[in-house]
Amino acid sequence: MNKPRDSQRSKVYTAELNVRSEIDNIGRNKFEKSFLSIEKTKKYLQKILNSSWMKKYFPHVYCINIQLKDVRGNRRWARGGTYNIDLPLWARREIVILHELAHTILLREQRHYGQCASHHKEWAGIFMMLLKRWNREVFELMKISYYLNRVKWIKNYNKLYKLIKDLR
Repeated sequence: MNKPRDSQRSKVYTAELNVRSEIDNIGRNKFEKSFLSIEKTKKYLQKILNSSWMKKYFPHVYCINIQLKDVRGNRRWARGGTYNIDLPLWARREIVILHELAHTILLREQRHYGQCASHHKEWAGIFMMLLKRWNREVFELMKISYYLNRVKWIKNYNKLYKLIKDLR
Protein backbone atom coordinates (compact mmCIF):
# COMPACT_ATOMS: atom_id res chain seq x y z
CA MET A 1 0.00 0.00 0.00
CA ASN A 2 1.41 3.39 -0.98
CA LYS A 3 1.70 6.08 1.63
CA PRO A 4 -0.59 9.06 0.92
CA ARG A 5 0.98 12.32 -0.22
CA ASP A 6 2.14 14.51 2.68
CA SER A 7 0.35 17.60 1.38
CA GLN A 8 0.59 19.57 4.65
CA ARG A 9 4.30 19.08 5.23
CA SER A 10 5.51 22.47 4.00
CA LYS A 11 2.63 24.26 5.75
CA VAL A 12 3.41 22.51 9.06
CA TYR A 13 7.13 23.27 8.83
CA THR A 14 6.48 26.90 7.89
CA ALA A 15 4.05 27.32 10.80
CA GLU A 16 6.47 25.70 13.23
CA LEU A 17 9.45 27.70 11.95
CA ASN A 18 7.46 30.93 12.39
CA VAL A 19 6.66 30.02 16.00
CA ARG A 20 10.25 28.94 16.76
CA SER A 21 11.56 32.19 15.27
CA GLU A 22 9.10 34.24 17.32
CA ILE A 23 10.09 32.37 20.48
CA ASP A 24 13.79 32.86 19.73
CA ASN A 25 13.24 36.60 19.14
CA ILE A 26 11.38 37.03 22.44
CA GLY A 27 13.65 34.74 24.42
CA ARG A 28 13.42 30.98 24.34
CA ASN A 29 13.71 30.50 28.12
CA LYS A 30 10.49 32.45 28.64
CA PHE A 31 8.45 30.10 26.47
CA GLU A 32 9.92 26.62 26.23
CA LYS A 33 12.39 24.19 27.70
CA SER A 34 15.68 23.56 25.91
CA PHE A 35 18.10 20.75 26.67
CA LEU A 36 21.79 20.59 25.87
CA SER A 37 22.38 17.07 27.13
CA ILE A 38 20.68 13.98 25.78
CA GLU A 39 20.21 12.78 29.40
CA LYS A 40 18.08 15.82 30.32
CA THR A 41 16.13 15.41 27.10
CA LYS A 42 15.46 11.75 27.97
CA LYS A 43 14.32 12.72 31.46
CA TYR A 44 11.82 15.21 30.04
CA LEU A 45 10.54 12.70 27.48
CA GLN A 46 10.13 9.98 30.14
CA LYS A 47 8.17 12.44 32.33
CA ILE A 48 5.69 12.83 29.48
CA LEU A 49 5.57 9.12 28.58
CA ASN A 50 5.01 8.06 32.21
CA SER A 51 2.27 10.61 32.90
CA SER A 52 -1.30 9.64 33.70
CA TRP A 53 -2.34 11.98 30.86
CA MET A 54 -0.41 9.80 28.39
CA LYS A 55 -1.99 6.67 29.87
CA LYS A 56 -5.46 8.17 29.40
CA TYR A 57 -5.08 9.38 25.82
CA PHE A 58 -2.37 7.20 24.29
CA PRO A 59 -2.19 3.86 26.12
CA HIS A 60 0.02 2.22 23.49
CA VAL A 61 2.70 4.82 24.20
CA TYR A 62 2.29 5.07 27.98
CA CYS A 63 5.43 4.03 29.88
CA ILE A 64 7.27 2.69 26.83
CA ASN A 65 10.99 3.13 26.54
CA ILE A 66 11.66 5.15 23.42
CA GLN A 67 15.29 5.20 22.37
CA LEU A 68 16.45 8.78 22.16
CA LYS A 69 19.41 9.06 19.79
CA ASP A 70 22.01 11.78 19.81
CA VAL A 71 22.57 12.40 16.10
CA ARG A 72 25.16 15.17 16.16
CA GLY A 73 26.49 14.25 12.73
CA ASN A 74 23.11 15.11 11.26
CA ARG A 75 22.43 18.81 11.55
CA ARG A 76 19.45 18.98 9.23
CA TRP A 77 16.57 16.93 10.57
CA ALA A 78 15.02 15.32 13.61
CA ARG A 79 12.97 12.13 13.28
CA GLY A 80 10.26 10.39 15.30
CA GLY A 81 9.97 6.68 14.60
CA THR A 82 8.01 3.81 16.11
CA TYR A 83 10.70 2.94 18.66
CA ASN A 84 13.08 5.87 18.60
CA ILE A 85 13.41 9.62 18.27
CA ASP A 86 16.53 11.06 16.65
CA LEU A 87 17.49 14.55 17.80
CA PRO A 88 20.46 16.62 16.68
CA LEU A 89 21.59 19.33 19.10
CA TRP A 90 19.47 22.09 17.49
CA ALA A 91 16.31 19.98 17.93
CA ARG A 92 16.56 19.54 21.70
CA ARG A 93 13.86 22.02 22.41
CA GLU A 94 10.35 21.33 23.61
CA ILE A 95 8.50 22.18 20.40
CA VAL A 96 10.64 19.82 18.29
CA ILE A 97 10.57 17.03 20.88
CA LEU A 98 6.76 17.19 20.97
CA HIS A 99 6.61 17.33 17.15
CA GLU A 100 8.65 14.11 16.90
CA LEU A 101 6.74 12.50 19.78
CA ALA A 102 3.50 13.14 17.83
CA HIS A 103 4.97 11.06 14.97
CA THR A 104 5.92 8.28 17.39
CA ILE A 105 2.47 8.28 18.98
CA LEU A 106 0.71 8.06 15.64
CA LEU A 107 2.99 5.30 14.34
CA ARG A 108 2.53 3.24 17.51
CA GLU A 109 -1.21 3.84 17.70
CA GLN A 110 -1.94 2.88 14.10
CA ARG A 111 0.37 -0.14 14.42
CA HIS A 112 1.64 -0.06 10.87
CA TYR A 113 3.21 2.30 8.41
CA GLY A 114 1.66 3.86 5.38
CA GLN A 115 -1.89 4.41 6.61
CA CYS A 116 -1.68 8.18 6.55
CA ALA A 117 0.62 11.01 5.53
CA SER A 118 3.17 12.11 8.12
CA HIS A 119 1.72 15.59 8.75
CA HIS A 120 -1.99 15.06 8.10
CA LYS A 121 -4.75 16.51 10.26
CA GLU A 122 -4.71 13.62 12.77
CA TRP A 123 -0.97 14.03 13.35
CA ALA A 124 -1.41 17.81 13.67
CA GLY A 125 -4.20 17.22 16.19
CA ILE A 126 -1.93 15.00 18.29
CA PHE A 127 0.87 17.58 18.12
CA MET A 128 -1.49 20.36 19.20
CA MET A 129 -2.87 18.15 21.96
CA LEU A 130 0.68 17.60 23.26
CA LEU A 131 1.43 21.33 23.08
CA LYS A 132 -1.81 22.21 24.86
CA ARG A 133 -0.99 19.80 27.70
CA TRP A 134 2.76 20.46 28.06
CA ASN A 135 3.18 24.09 26.96
CA ARG A 136 0.03 26.19 26.76
CA GLU A 137 1.82 29.38 25.62
CA VAL A 138 3.41 27.67 22.62
CA PHE A 139 0.07 26.00 21.87
CA GLU A 140 -1.56 29.43 21.59
CA LEU A 141 1.20 30.70 19.27
CA MET A 142 1.01 27.55 17.15
CA LYS A 143 -2.77 27.81 16.88
CA ILE A 144 -2.38 31.27 15.31
CA SER A 145 0.42 30.09 13.03
CA TYR A 146 -1.59 27.05 11.93
CA TYR A 147 -4.49 29.34 11.07
CA LEU A 148 -2.27 31.76 9.12
CA ASN A 149 -0.56 28.92 7.23
CA ARG A 150 -3.81 27.01 6.62
CA VAL A 151 -2.70 23.87 8.46
CA LYS A 152 -5.62 21.51 9.01
CA TRP A 153 -5.85 19.85 12.41
CA ILE A 154 -8.51 18.11 14.42
CA LYS A 155 -9.51 20.51 17.18
CA ASN A 156 -12.10 18.27 18.81
CA TYR A 157 -10.04 15.91 20.97
CA ASN A 158 -12.93 13.47 21.45
CA LYS A 159 -13.19 13.12 17.67
CA LEU A 160 -9.40 12.77 17.41
CA TYR A 161 -9.35 10.14 20.14
CA LYS A 162 -12.09 8.16 18.33
CA LEU A 163 -10.20 8.34 15.01
CA ILE A 164 -7.00 7.12 16.65
CA LYS A 165 -8.89 4.37 18.45
CA ASP A 166 -10.34 3.27 15.10
CA LEU A 167 -6.79 2.94 13.73
CA ARG A 168 -5.94 0.33 16.37
